[in-house]
Amino acid sequence: PGLVNAHAHLELSALAGRAPADHGFTSWIASVLRERAARSTGELEQALLAGAARARRTGTTTVGEIDGSGLSERALARGPLRVRLFRELLDARDPRRTEAALARARAPFPARCELL
Repeated sequence: PGLVNAHAHLELSALAGRAPADHGFTSWIASVLRERAARSTGELEQALLAGAARARRTGTTTVGEIDGSGLSERALARGPLRVRLFRELLDARDPRRTEAALARARAPFPARCELL
């Protein structure tokens, strides 16, 4: 047995302190998307794995990971945590992003990640 983090955003570990929430939820989401887009895939994945390792060191064995980029699917599938994966689909009301969000929703989940 171990601790459960039922609502994790390990993929956003690289953004700690970089997306201030002082102008409301909508502007915060926009700043999260901007900050995430400004990071390389390698930087985001490295921070995600560091966040997973920190969770494990502090007694968490299971996470409900909210994955908005697809990185968690790949990275956490080979890690030490049990993962319940939730895909977060944000098109940010931008029609250019809608088709990609829908395609991601239809894609199969990795074998090690469970789907609700």
